[in-house]
Amino acid sequence: MDIDSCPIGGFIPERVMEILNIESEKYMVSMLLPIGYKAQEAHPKLRLAFNDVVEFID
Repeated sequence: MDIDSCPIGGFIPERVMEILNIESEKYMVSMLLPIGYKAQEAHPKLRLAFNDVVEFID
């Protein structure tokens, strides 16, 4: 279906609850999960190789 989502944890819960008119006496927002169709193709992820980032010390 090509539907995308992305969990969002960095937000101000009180502000979100105010915008969405959610009763704070009953509920609390702990995460946002936008769901929809992407507007454009995502750029490929650029990651360093594991061995270039991690070093084990004996």
